[in-house]
Amino acid sequence: MPLYAYKCTDCNKTFEVRHGMFFEDQKCTYCFSHDVFRLPSLSSRKSATTSSDKPGKIVDKYISDVKEELKQERKTLKDEEL
Repeated sequence: MPLYAYKCTDCNKTFEVRHGMFFEDQKCTYCFSHDVFRLPSLSSRKSATTSSDKPGKIVDKYISDVKEELKQERKTLKDEEL
């Protein structure tokens, strides 16, 4: 059975419950209120971000490489002018 996360609006606590996909009568496990809502599951997203080559790191590396190339090009052009 899938694991679902809920948050109670009465006591403001979060809890996890295993139940069938079509179960709709969930109560808070702390205060037994019916005023709960299901939190979105992020488990599938977490596994995608564990890679060491994150897009941000790839972009940062590219930017630093381009900056270094520009620095070398400026130096070369400055030396040619003199």
